[in-house]
Amino acid sequence: IFLKQKKHIKLSIEHVLFILLILIHVVLFFWLNGETAKNIAITVIFILTTFVYTLSYDLKYFNNIFSKLVILIALISIIIYLLALLFPNVITLLPEIKNSLGVKGYFAILTIIRPSTNLFRNQGIFWEPGAFQTFINLALLIIFFNDTSNIRKKYYSIIILYIALITTFSTTGYITGILLLFTFLLEQVLSKRSNNKNKYKLLRYIIFISVIGVVIFIKLPLDNKFQV
Repeated sequence: IFLKQKKHIKLSIEHVLFILLILIHVVLFFWLNGETAKNIAITVIFILTTFVYTLSYDLKYFNNIFSKLVILIALISIIIYLLALLFPNVITLLPEIKNSLGVKGYFAILTIIRPSTNLFRNQGIFWEPGAFQTFINLALLIIFFNDTSNIRKKYYSIIILYIALITTFSTTGYITGILLLFTFLLEQVLSKRSNNKNKYKLLRYIIFISVIGVVIFIKLPLDNKFQV
């Protein structure tokens, strides 16, 4: 996948406000979770560098690359997650890693498996399922509202992302994912570009995935229903 570089970088007030909000959110999240000042500073520098880098390229190309990478990570994480559920002993044979807080996990290609005695959650390449659901929902946002391809071409991408989202067991992720779904549905119903056949087919997929998510959520113990 290639990026199309811009000849000139333009920084608008919207860009500044956006990156400030992101940095404030990240710093507060890390600080409240006990991260060191060094790790916070490294993350801020990384975000700023990435932000400047993305401004150097066309947003449409960036969105295309970002969504495809998240879909790839989601697909691999689902496979590893299912393998970990079916063969938990095999996971312990993988390379062991730890984060700055000493939390242990097992590295499985583009997925980190973190042992849990409470609720086993899919966290993708991140240390927290809450972080993973953020990237999943950003990819869904791009596919729903910035991807100009035919609706039929989106089916598999949407299904993969929602299955991954369900396995994060993130309440925030569920709420955001459902809001994105119904906003997209409303946009499609009001749009004259989509025919009724496509609308009904997409609706069936969405209802099926939503029902699965609701059933899983209802079956969870009370302590596990409100996860970040």
